[in-house]
Amino acid sequence: MDKIFRCSNELDLHDKHILLLDDVLTTGATLASAGNTLLDKFPGCRISIATIAKA
Repeated sequence: MDKIFRCSNELDLHDKHILLLDDVLTTGATLASAGNTLLDKFPGCRISIATIAKA
């Protein structure tokens, strides 16, 4: 799952609080990859995660 996400150049998420949603949490690799992509581009943003179920 590493490096599968990218950020649009139209977004400006500096100093924003972002909620990442995942339907089922298994290893956490999807959320980690998405979160790391956001933090790489917008180091000042805060990230929270939410899932509906855990496998």
